[in-house]
Amino acid sequence: MNSKKKHVMSGTGHNYMLTISNVTHNDRGVYYCAVLYPAERTKLSRAVGNGTMLAVRETAAIVLPQAKLLLIILTVLLVLYSIGIIVLLVLQKVSLKKARKLPSPQDQNSTKRTKRFQAVLQELYYRKHSGKTKMAEMDDPTSSNDPEIYQNM
Repeated sequence: MNSKKKHVMSGTGHNYMLTISNVTHNDRGVYYCAVLYPAERTKLSRAVGNGTMLAVRETAAIVLPQAKLLLIILTVLLVLYSIGIIVLLVLQKVSLKKARKLPSPQDQNSTKRTKRFQAVLQELYYRKHSGKTKMAEMDDPTSSNDPEIYQNM
């Protein structure tokens, strides 16, 4: 069979075969086998078969091995990238939660000092405006009986 021709007929005697290579949608249709005996000129010198229907369906595109390898590599890279992004987001969220949960000792000392300072200011205000003294510990139950509050008075 010659590979350059699209339609090739082969056979001997009463058996013949039509081979169509690289079938496309344009090749679909009914194919008839017809015989003509040139030596005779009667109605019996011609014969036509019932016909054979050729239906062409779309086939999946043939993917080259290089293209398959490229697709696999790209898929693996995309999965790794996605996993990396998810890990970064989780780590960021965990670090933010830790930062919110654990106040630093400096922040705790600053809060205590602020409350003490407010208690001292409140005591001074009451002394100035009412002439009476009010215990800072009664207003601020979180403060301790720490003598350093009144240290400089």
